[in-house]
Amino acid sequence: MTMPRLSWLDKVAGRLGFRRAKRPLQPRRTYRRRLSSERLEDRQLLAADIAITGSPWQNADSARDVNNDGHVTPLDAFVLVYDLTNNGPRTLPTSPAPPDEPYLDVDGDGALSEADLNLVIDYLRDTGQISDGDFYGGGAGPDLG
Repeated sequence: MTMPRLSWLDKVAGRLGFRRAKRPLQPRRTYRRRLSSERLEDRQLLAADIAITGSPWQNADSARDVNNDGHVTPLDAFVLVYDLTNNGPRTLPTSPAPPDEPYLDVDGDGALSEADLNLVIDYLRDTGQISDGDFYGGGAGPDLG
């Protein structure tokens, strides 16, 4: 009777004291989970504290955009000049501005003043849309020659 030939793994396992299982190993069972969706609970806002910062007369998207056209242009400065000339500096009402009114409070202090106009003019000057001469008589003064 001939002895079955042992593989190198059987030899190593025998030296370490392991014996081969008498029955063949069964493949592991794999469990599959079925994917499903579950309904979540309804979300409701029960209470909130809303802090209003700034002034209701200030544009929340861009404070210097007085006429709310999406751009800061010399027209925004003109709107402030016109209103300051006709109505003067004043404290603005605390109630929200009507939808068709311009956002007159550029600095958010609750009042219309020359400081609001200066912020718009400085921005226009910094972005190169105007120069000093545009607001101060042409820059060089009158030609008396």
